[in-house]
Amino acid sequence: MTPPQQQEQDRATLTAYGITEDALAEALAPAMNRLALMARDQGRDPEEFFISLPDAFFAALALGYLDARNAGHTGAALQRAAQTNTARVLEREGRADLVPLATALGRYGQ
Repeated sequence: MTPPQQQEQDRATLTAYGITEDALAEALAPAMNRLALMARDQGRDPEEFFISLPDAFFAALALGYLDARNAGHTGAALQRAAQTNTARVLEREGRADLVPLATALGRYGQ
């Protein structure tokens, strides 16, 4: 599948789940900023660090955040619920190996 075809398929999947691109950007912006900070602090190139992570990681971050937000959580409760939800998504998808990174990311830069 070519990159444009993959993007089209990704958009269709998001639409099927009722997730807008704005909601996805809202969910991932804080995580992307923290990942970039984490990479720089470790002397790594942020872009290479992003690319090294599987798509399942970003999907779990987005779903964890959006589920928590849609449940009405705000502030610190939103962050805690998003972390819990993200861990559950990763475990359900067989990617429990990524839970420590997601947990560390949730605390990073605070």
